[in-house]
Amino acid sequence: MGALWRAGFPYCSRLATHVRGLLTSEKAMQYEEAVRTLNVLQTNGQKPLFRDGSCLVAMQELLNRVGITQQNLKDLRIVHVSGTKGKGSTCAFVESILRRHGYKTGFFSSPHLIEVRERIRINGEPISRKEFSEYFEDVYNKFTETREGSSHEYPAYFYFLTIMAFYVFVQKRVDVAIMEVGIGGSFDCTNVARQTAVCGVTSLGYDHVALLGHTIESIAWHKAGIFKPGISAFTSPQQHSALQIMAQTAFDNDARLEICPDLTAYRLPAGRRLKLGLNGEHQRMNASLALQIANLWLKKKQLKVDHELMGYTSEVEAFPTHARPFPLTEKHLKALEDCSWKGRAQVVKFRNLTFYLDGAHTTRSMRCCADWFRSAADEEERCLGKRCLRILAFNITGQRDPTPLFAELKSCGIFYAVFTPNIATLAVDNADQNNLKSSIEDKLLCAVRNHNEWLRHASTDSDMKCDLPVDAPIFPTIANAVAWLSEGRDKELFASSSKLSSHENLNVPLLHGVPHVQVLVTGSVHLVGGFLKIVEPTCHDK
Repeated sequence: MGALWRAGFPYCSRLATHVRGLLTSEKAMQYEEAVRTLNVLQTNGQKPLFRDGSCLVAMQELLNRVGITQQNLKDLRIVHVSGTKGKGSTCAFVESILRRHGYKTGFFSSPHLIEVRERIRINGEPISRKEFSEYFEDVYNKFTETREGSSHEYPAYFYFLTIMAFYVFVQKRVDVAIMEVGIGGSFDCTNVARQTAVCGVTSLGYDHVALLGHTIESIAWHKAGIFKPGISAFTSPQQHSALQIMAQTAFDNDARLEICPDLTAYRLPAGRRLKLGLNGEHQRMNASLALQIANLWLKKKQLKVDHELMGYTSEVEAFPTHARPFPLTEKHLKALEDCSWKGRAQVVKFRNLTFYLDGAHTTRSMRCCADWFRSAADEEERCLGKRCLRILAFNITGQRDPTPLFAELKSCGIFYAVFTPNIATLAVDNADQNNLKSSIEDKLLCAVRNHNEWLRHASTDSDMKCDLPVDAPIFPTIANAVAWLSEGRDKELFASSSKLSSHENLNVPLLHGVPHVQVLVTGSVHLVGGFLKIVEPTCHDK
């Protein structure tokens, strides 16, 4: 397999030999085996360069090798969504609306929370472990059979999953494929489709700046890169400079760009109230964006219209106008209310213990998270009629500076903080949450760095509204943290998490005399997924 393994760990070549034996045997590949094989692609040194269009050329070649054509992609009538925050939530709303209108939906998102198969959904549900294994084996075998003479023997991890999603959607004959962009847009491998039905851009902010640039204009250019000739695109309200860049892209592609209205502008049926299935004030704009995207998709489907060139004569004409709100039907309202998207403003309650989980990891998204948590926690405290202790469970990975995120949490009444790497447990093998690009030691060091920054920030920020002990604990795994949090509060959760803990938390004093504990889990989607793995271990059992 050549260069695929040279960038990986020493055992990769041995694993490859083992995997080939599994794939060529009569025995069907099992889910854990498929995920372990997939994980090796995390260390693939052949990943196409991000900063130019070579990745899209490579992506097209890879699609050809598994038998997927541009006509196949066109037939999927793709909804493509980019943005900095709210991409997944917006896609989830779109999926719920179109499914409620009777269409068979495919939905590709990233990253996953608990199991990698969450990334590929049919009619709102992750494909089964059996289906994932079978489709993975099909796609992997096609690459194995065609690798000779190819510039990319096997695609890297995210490329493979994107290709597999397209493959599943084609095989399942979905009516619509809803594709969430991974990073950026212009050179993201989801952007390989030359014709889509409709595009959306969620709120922009500063994330992945090493790849997208350090200005909002550069980021807007990447996000608007998903616009295709003659398509219609919608955007959440953005900074004027970002809109100018997006308008230029719309002009270059002869595409229409419109700004979504506030959710209050839509007319409701008499006597009905609008309720969203996703918590947080920020979800209202995501819902409006989803309504506009879904409404246009439905119109195009009914009229059998693919695209419509605008015929602009000047760039001024391409500057976005405001999209018109429209009357909502019972189908719209039910779809918005029933929409579910785990790990985003999610609440999981136990006896004397409540987890508030949100994968916020940028300054702007953390501000939204703080607003939601403060409001929801205050309401719970009022309903319980007893004092609640608020604890932060935090991790952020890579070289990100956690200090700006901590600053957004200062009005939340957080008294205590705990830190843990994104490791759910070491007691059992969990291929779904393995990251071969980062060692356990590196993950632990990252947790220590976050811990130290938190203490420094709390001691120097005079506006910090919390009374932090000096010894904010660091736990080796999420299971250890959950066991400590639940001890003396919920017997069943304590018992289940203790079995998955690496050792007893002997050196961390228990929280005595606290009627109820509220835990905000944030900073990383992977951290949230790890907590859900421990506190809701059967949520994906099927």
